[in-house]
Amino acid sequence: MAQPLFLVLAFVFRILPRALAKWAWHLSNLWPGAIGAMLRYALALRLGAQLGDNVFFGASVFVDGFEHLKTGANVTFHRGCYIDARGGITIGDNVSVAHGSSLISFEHGFDPVDPQPIKYQPLEFRPILVADDVWVGAGVRILAGTRLGARSVVAAGAVARGEMIGGKLWGGVPARALRDISVREASTS
Repeated sequence: MAQPLFLVLAFVFRILPRALAKWAWHLSNLWPGAIGAMLRYALALRLGAQLGDNVFFGASVFVDGFEHLKTGANVTFHRGCYIDARGGITIGDNVSVAHGSSLISFEHGFDPVDPQPIKYQPLEFRPILVADDVWVGAGVRILAGTRLGARSVVAAGAVARGEMIGGKLWGGVPARALRDISVREASTS
């Protein structure tokens, strides 16, 4: 039942003007559960995102720069995430981004020699790359230019920036490697 409904939605949204699709994205928060998630997925495709299968956008997820967002399959963005993909965001398969997290692919310049106010100085866009099998905890901030390696965990409240190799638990402000994440060997008796 969901597959035919999704195909109809995707067709309707494909012909919907972009401005109306953005407006519909915000209205999709009125529908809870699977219906709202299906609406947001179809609208994200219409707005230019390149999404794998089974991508979930929770309620109140804000996305700027849909056309620069690429995800693999089985990706979740939980309630209240802020995603600014204008500098490019690529996310692998099996990634979970917990509620209230931000992915921001630009930084604000602040040239001390430039006489104009800092808020008017140019933005610097740098892509974010999140590899496969990553869990981003609640309230994490992933900043421009960050590269998260495969099978990583970023602890709640951390600020991630720079190269973060895979197989580690990252935490803190700024985030640093706290410990290795290794596969437990089965105990033999």
